[in-house]
Amino acid sequence: MVLHAIGALKGVTVNDTAAAGPRIALPAEYDGGGMFLHADTAVTTSSSWGTNKLYLIPLLAGGVREAEMPAGANAAGASLAHGFQGAHAAVALRATQRLGLVTFGAAGAGTVTQLDAVGRCPYDVAAHAGNLWVVDYNAACDAGYQSLGDSRLIRVEPNSAVRDTVRLPGVKNATGIIMDGDLAYVSAIGDADYSAYPAVTFVTPGSITVVNLRTRQVVGTLSLPQGTNGATASLGADGRLYVVAYVNTSFEQGVFAINPASLSFAGLRNPGSQTLRLTRASGSPGQCGAATANALGHVYCVVNQGAGQSTSVVVFHASTGAEIRTVATGGTGGVAIALR
Repeated sequence: MVLHAIGALKGVTVNDTAAAGPRIALPAEYDGGGMFLHADTAVTTSSSWGTNKLYLIPLLAGGVREAEMPAGANAAGASLAHGFQGAHAAVALRATQRLGLVTFGAAGAGTVTQLDAVGRCPYDVAAHAGNLWVVDYNAACDAGYQSLGDSRLIRVEPNSAVRDTVRLPGVKNATGIIMDGDLAYVSAIGDADYSAYPAVTFVTPGSITVVNLRTRQVVGTLSLPQGTNGATASLGADGRLYVVAYVNTSFEQGVFAINPASLSFAGLRNPGSQTLRLTRASGSPGQCGAATANALGHVYCVVNQGAGQSTSVVVFHASTGAEIRTVATGGTGGVAIALR
């Protein structure tokens, strides 16, 4: 599955290894950048600059169900709520410092209730052991995004107003969370200076932090190499984390494979670099807008090309990094990928 958020063909496409599959359209104003997939249901959001909505996409039933967030909430990450307070989905609302719980009836749009005290800038959310865990970016996300300290994870229990907070030491600008049993993998984008734009300086690289939610202890943090910025992560079916980040201020993108057990870089890498060596059939390096892997470790890479940002999925061999096959998705501007 590929989420397309740029260009004329926004939506989700369900692809196989040979051809593009059905495309589930999203509105032209949609501007989301992430997608959560569980079994046969996907959720994604669009910010206040777009439609300020959550979209629930049941792949087998088809179609899209949507819920409008409160005015100016600036929706960010979302996940299925797994029945938390009877809700179907949970949404991090950056600008209002709240968590939205979305419930869908038999028909029509979803309704939203809100929970307070979930951080200064809730950015993503995940369910674990009957609770919800919110990633707090911990910045003034309603006024300039000035950092207010280390990012945090905040536990929300279904029948309590008391919050349990886990600080992520030294981690700034955390934006994403991935669940793997009792472990949470938290991705942070790092810090960049755009004050002299078009000149850009990458100040602090992104990172991956592992947290044991059962014990509420930080296991460790791995920073990406200095001179990189941005970190969007996915958990491959091979157990590795696949992180896409900008590797220079020309905004070229590289893929990092990380072994979460040892918090170390893995896979066949480019000389003098920690990025994976991915080679197109033409001999050119693979440029991935998003990436993940199957159980064999073959890397599935979203590639956007041309003036219209035509999107393809390119599969690279786990051992050699060579291109195995390519399939056009039938969409434009791919920003996320997931396997089902």
